[in-house]
Amino acid sequence: MIPKVRFVGADRPFLLELARAWLETAAHAGRDPADGVLFLPTRRAARAAAAAFLEAKGGPLIMPRIAAIGAADEAALGILAGLDLPPAIAAEERRTILARLILSMGGRDGAPTTLAAALLLADDLALLLDTAAQAEIELADTLPGIVAPELAEHWQRTLDFLSIVTRAWPTILAERGAVDPAVRQRMLLDAQAERWRLAPPSHPVWLAGLAAAPPALSRLARVVASLDQGCVVLPGFDPDLPDEAWSMLDRTPSHPQAGFRRLAEAIGVQRAEIHPLHAPLGAPLHAPLGAPLPPPWAPGRRPAGRAGSRCSAMRSCRFRPRRRA
Repeated sequence: MIPKVRFVGADRPFLLELARAWLETAAHAGRDPADGVLFLPTRRAARAAAAAFLEAKGGPLIMPRIAAIGAADEAALGILAGLDLPPAIAAEERRTILARLILSMGGRDGAPTTLAAALLLADDLALLLDTAAQAEIELADTLPGIVAPELAEHWQRTLDFLSIVTRAWPTILAERGAVDPAVRQRMLLDAQAERWRLAPPSHPVWLAGLAAAPPALSRLARVVASLDQGCVVLPGFDPDLPDEAWSMLDRTPSHPQAGFRRLAEAIGVQRAEIHPLHAPLGAPLHAPLGAPLPPPWAPGRRPAGRAGSRCSAMRSCRFRPRRRA
């Protein structure tokens, strides 16, 4: 079965089109529109989706469960209690311990000596830990070899400081039987993907709003796209990008469409198999709504930021790690 991946063009209001398609699909299948779960990248997008459902319906309705994948926990994902996973260390506890490790260096290798500065640097180290965990990068293996040999002596001083996260911090986590929040989230996503793979849900599951995704979320998207009632919906995918430009996206990772290429490869879907979200899922495919978008370099094309102004909640609708105040 071809994975079900759909898109809403950048010239369309993403969340409104998403809500309309959900309601139309429910009506086409003769099911309750409240039956199912819709995953979006952030809490902000999830809140805006609720308003989009009201607008699409034109009145009150019982909505499907709308969850933010960037703030995923057992309740949001629906994983059964008692999952055998280590707990995530609390954000404030991690911040405090990292700050204490920084201060223990006594100013060596440029480490700050005041608590305020140490706390700020601890926040940066926590972000480094979470970013590496999301990308599934082992810092201890990767950091030593990322600079040119002529810079190795200077870089070694940086590595000595970063031993806080490459040596000291893993030891502390092991002693507590805990993991970093991003690692816990990755474990949850993989657990959910495996659960759905072994026991597909009887209700619809849509994963929408991803312009790029870390490996664990890509694996979940692959499973969702393969479900009988699953679907992955991409915001702003450009089907008219020339084939030559599409094939070069691996070499231009900053291109707005590059994340879609990586996600399509992870899901296992060909570019030509990504269809517009213009009709109820299961209905015959036909021409997409609206005129096709010109290539990004075409004269007169509006900047992508303006195209997304109809639904400002989706401007930053990319996967983000859960962050606590």
